[in-house]
Amino acid sequence: PKSTGREEFGTEYLTELFNRMELTGDDMLATLAAFTVTAIADGIQRYAMTDTSVSEVWVSGGGVHNQHLMNLLASSLPVAVAPVDALGVPADAKEALSFAVLANEALMGGTGNLPSATGAQHPVVLGKIAIGSRTEGE
Repeated sequence: PKSTGREEFGTEYLTELFNRMELTGDDMLATLAAFTVTAIADGIQRYAMTDTSVSEVWVSGGGVHNQHLMNLLASSLPVAVAPVDALGVPADAKEALSFAVLANEALMGGTGNLPSATGAQHPVVLGKIAIGSRTEGE
């Protein structure tokens, strides 16, 4: 999955899973943590680590606040893992930062997709810049 957020793995999904499995609450939490990290590590290794020059993975989003998840992720990848906060970027600003990067790429004519991850035929500029007209006095 591209995300392990509540939208895809929320209350409804967890309730159904909990009802099907014969696990204690602690076992369910451990299973979900392992599933989350496995999905993330698999995606990183499959799509981002195809270049052998990758030496570190920077993590953003709410998961950086869960030390258990961060430890599991670090033990699942062959490179250093750290929160983007260490770069001076707030980990909780992931979406705002992502959209800013994509907007900059579009403005500069740079591509913003990764065909190996999205299934696109080739890299493309994402988004469209629509310049509005100015009214006098602005």
